[in-house]
Amino acid sequence: MTPMATRRALPAWLWSENWLVLATRPEEPAALLGGVIAEACRRGRPPLLALLTDGSGDAPDSAAGAGRAAEAERAARREAAALGLPENRLFLFGLHDGTAPRPGAPLFAPLVRALDFLAWSRDCHVIWAPDASGPEGDHAAAAAVAAAVAAETGLALW
Repeated sequence: MTPMATRRALPAWLWSENWLVLATRPEEPAALLGGVIAEACRRGRPPLLALLTDGSGDAPDSAAGAGRAAEAERAARREAAALGLPENRLFLFGLHDGTAPRPGAPLFAPLVRALDFLAWSRDCHVIWAPDASGPEGDHAAAAAVAAAVAAETGLALW
């Protein structure tokens, strides 16, 4: 689906809500939802964007992995700004790639609470989540986290 088709396919009520957009990798928001995020910003409702992992790749503790993570952060900030997203609407959790927690993991409940707090503090009523069938295990973990946030808070899960 093209970004324009995606914008047209969204129900009218969604544009009047504040969103929390949960993404797994720094490059995903612009690639997957760039048009929708930019449109929300143009409408005066910039979403809250939370990025779970750092883009470090398969060797996060190496110098190369740290370099990839630093570049991914810079790129995510540039892309968010290009979409019109204010800097204070971007949150980087910085988990290493492949470590997003699944239900039952020690970090799962604290992450759900953190996202609940972020959504509450920014008056978000909708949480956007990645497709659980994505190519990475982090997608399934992020979808489970978003589902848990929605179940605990009553946010609409999109």
